[in-house]
Amino acid sequence: QLAVNVQTSNDRLFVELPQIAPDGELTFTAHEEEFGQADLTVTAFFDRRLLNDNISGVLALPPAVVRVLPRPRVFSISPNVGTGLGGTRVTIHGDHMGSQA
Repeated sequence: QLAVNVQTSNDRLFVELPQIAPDGELTFTAHEEEFGQADLTVTAFFDRRLLNDNISGVLALPPAVVRVLPRPRVFSISPNVGTGLGGTRVTIHGDHMGSQA
């Protein structure tokens, strides 16, 4: 048996807190209006007595960091009409358009 506990240093970033599935997949849902960084502390508890190994214990993994970036906000697109042939240069103005928080 294996149980995994995940704790965050910044719960406000998440609508659904991070969790680890039995197959090891980390899942979470970020809050749409929040951004920043959270440290994740993962602790695994295992018990192999069912396999007659009589081994049980706790494994604390090194902290992991999750960065939630702000959602881009588009203020304008210029020009807002182009040709059907393509090739028109478009400029988009807004906030949080790059990968920096």
